[in-house]
Amino acid sequence: MNRGALNVKINNLVYDMIKSKISQIYNKSIFFKEKNTISVSVKTRDSISDMTNLVNIIDRYKKFIENKFYNFILFDGALIQIFYRFKEDEIVEHRLAYVPSSITLTSEECYNESIIGMIDMIKDDKIELNKRLNDRATIRFDFDRNNSSEDHPASHLTFISNSCRIPVCSPITPNGFIRFILENFYNFEELLCQKIDIDIIKKICNMKYKLFDKVISDDHKKKLHINYDL
Repeated sequence: MNRGALNVKINNLVYDMIKSKISQIYNKSIFFKEKNTISVSVKTRDSISDMTNLVNIIDRYKKFIENKFYNFILFDGALIQIFYRFKEDEIVEHRLAYVPSSITLTSEECYNESIIGMIDMIKDDKIELNKRLNDRATIRFDFDRNNSSEDHPASHLTFISNSCRIPVCSPITPNGFIRFILENFYNFEELLCQKIDIDIIKKICNMKYKLFDKVISDDHKKKLHINYDL
C-alpha cells in the first residue's frame, strides 16, 4: 500500500466515523516531508516527540488536544492518533494510538463544551477530580523497520509501560487498528445509547483490506505474540 492510497484510507475512515456519530471532532491527515521520508499524519514526527514526553497523564492529554494531535475524538473523549512514515513507497514507521480521556467526560461535555475548559474546571475541584480521574492506559501499536532487536520487535503493541513490547506479526493498517479498538473497548449497547449508527460501525469492523507484509522474526515467533489474518 503506497502513501497516497493509505492517506485516502485514513481520511475515508475518519469520514465514516463522523458519519456514524461516534465522533464529531476531527483533523484531516496530510503529507509532511521530513528529510528523505514522507509522513502521513496530522503532525510532524518531531512535534509528536515533544508532546509524548510529558509524564502527567492529564497534562499530556491536554497537550494533545491543544496541539490538535488527533485524527478524531470519540464520544467519550478518547483520542485516535494515526501516524505513518514512508521512504519512497515503503512503510518504515508507524505510531497508532488510542488515548482514553484522563478524566471521564460525557459526550455532551466533549461536543458542547471546551474539553480543555472542562478539564481545568474539574481539576480545580478535588472532590470532582477524584470521582472522574481515569487512569486507563494508552494502547499503542508501534512499527520501526530500522529498529528491531531481541527486546524491541520491529512491530509491537505497547501499553502501561514503554518497556512493554508485545511482538506483532506485521505493521497494522488504519482499518485494522480502528477495528481492534472498536471490538475490544466498546460494545454495541453502549454505542446504541449514544445514538451512534451501528450499521456503519459494523461495516468498519467487517471491512476486508490488504495487509502489510509480515516482519516478525523467528525468535519473536517463539514468544507470546499477536498474529492475525483478516
